[in-house]
Order: sequence, then structure tokens, then C-alpha cells
Amino acid sequence: MYQLKDNKKVSSTTRRQFLQSSIAVTGIAVIGFPGIVRSASERKIVIRDPGGPFTPGFAKAFYKPFKEATGITAVGVQGQHEPTGLIRAMVESKNYTWDMALLSKSSHQSLVNIGYLEPIDPKGGPGPQLSQIPENMRTEFLMGTDVYSTLMAYRTDVVKKPPKTWKDFWDVSAFPGIRSMRKHPFDTIEFALMADGVAPDALYPIDFDRAFRSLDRIKKDVDIWWTGGAQTSQLLKTGEVDMLYT
Repeated sequence: MYQLKDNKKVSSTTRRQFLQSSIAVTGIAVIGFPGIVRSASERKIVIRDPGGPFTPGFAKAFYKPFKEATGITAVGVQGQHEPTGLIRAMVESKNYTWDMALLSKSSHQSLVNIGYLEPIDPKGGPGPQLSQIPENMRTEFLMGTDVYSTLMAYRTDVVKKPPKTWKDFWDVSAFPGIRSMRKHPFDTIEFALMADGVAPDALYPIDFDRAFRSLDRIKKDVDIWWTGGAQTSQLLKTGEVDMLYT
């Protein structure tokens, strides 16, 4: 988790005390990158999470144990994907909607670079809970919470010949169907390169020019660019799209 600076000013001691108590409860998480924005109340925190199964999952793993341990209510709400712009606006205007937000490592780093986050480690370094998370999955400003994988999904009642590779997914003639893709560089850039023939072990460093040329070939056949994980299952259930990755 991260703590944002109050318009680039270090927050109060009570905020740090609150942060230390939250670390003790959520430190058992594994990989992922949530961030603290600012506390509107020391008795209630609002947490931006991806929605869908994450909200009840986080409630069971984090929110309920946290309330039992501290008496502070934690509320999960779905928000914009990778909301760095919203977080910057909150800090600069001092008008805070969330207290915490699930972010990717790169998004958190963009906020660190402009000085909008504070260290989460209490004085003296990480405690016994935070120390359980591998060092490569936490930094001065982040704490891991979850891992995820990405896979192709499709409607079996419509797609009789499903794609099996990213090259197949890009081949709209051989594998017809209404498509949806993620409106974010994560995954999308790598899949574009693999669709163009790049082997998984040769993806990095990223050849962005090649990736965007690959995306140019398919973008006209993408009906919906999804922005949140919970959106993908809904798109398939309602029949708005036939295939996507999630």
C-alpha cells in the first residue's frame, strides 16, 4: 500500500500511526500494488479496487480482519483502471475521494516520481507482517497484495473455432467474432508483439514501434476497449462481444 502526500507535504503523526496499524493487518497479502491516498476519517477508509470478485475477496482477506483488529471500517469501491490522473487531482486539490487504491507497480512509480507518495515502512523498517512479503514485491512505497494471469475467453455458443494463440486472435478472417481488448498498455503491448511473431522470451526490451504496427492491424476490428476487470465477464454474458482476454 502507498501513502500519498498531502499536496507534497508530509502528513501528520496520526496518519503514520494509522498506516502502521493497517500494515499489520494487510501485510499477509502476496503480490499486487495498492496505494493509500488520504484518510477522510480515521474511523473509515475507502479503497479503490478492481471490482468484480476482487471486492468480496479483499473484504474477506483484508477489510473484515482490519476492522476486527482496529475498529476502522474499510469499504471497497470500483474505480477507473490505473487512476493515476485522478489521484494526482485529489492530491493537488486536497479533495480526496479514496483513502487507498489498487495500482500497478509502474503506475505507483509514476506517482513516486512526482513526489505524491510517502513511505509505508514505519520507523525502524518493516514489521513482522510486511516482512513476510518478498523484497522484490515491495518497496519503500508499495506492498504486494495479489497475483493474476491473463487468458483468452470466448462465448462457446457463438465461437465454434476459438483462437489458441495471439496470432489467431489477430486473425479476424480465420477466427471471426466480435472482439474486445484492454485499453491499457499492460498485456496489450506484449500480446501485440506475440501476435506479430515475437517469442515470449524475446519480448523485452519492448519494441514499441513494432507493437503499435501490430495493433494498427487489429484496432478496426475491436468493438470495445475494456477498462476494468469486472467489465470483461459482463461483456461476454450480455453478448456484446464474442471473445476477449481478461
